[in-house]
Amino acid sequence: MVDRRRGALIVVLLVVVSMTRAAKGKLVPVQFAKLRIEDVTSQVRAPGKIEPRTQVKVSADIMGKITQLAVKEGDRVKKGQLMLQLDDTQYRSNYQAAARAALSSAQARQREASR
Repeated sequence: MVDRRRGALIVVLLVVVSMTRAAKGKLVPVQFAKLRIEDVTSQVRAPGKIEPRTQVKVSADIMGKITQLAVKEGDRVKKGQLMLQLDDTQYRSNYQAAARAALSSAQARQREASR
């Protein structure tokens, strides 16, 4: 019985040695871990650029000094909402001068027509 065990042991050793030689370079390391239930979360850091869904470029038809700013950067605005107010001193002055010139011209035409 001891001879059978020795013989079986020798056969097993020969099989293990031949399998090890055949699998040389093909072995894949394996890690074992305890099984547990948990939430999987991941954090990723990467360079990027944040852009708005809609980009709006605001420009003025006329230039002037801002006297009142009704909104701040990042505020939501609605169509027609007052965003800022310009100093209108120069424009009122130009309007009044044009109105006076138009009145003088109309009065001159009326005098010419009355003659």
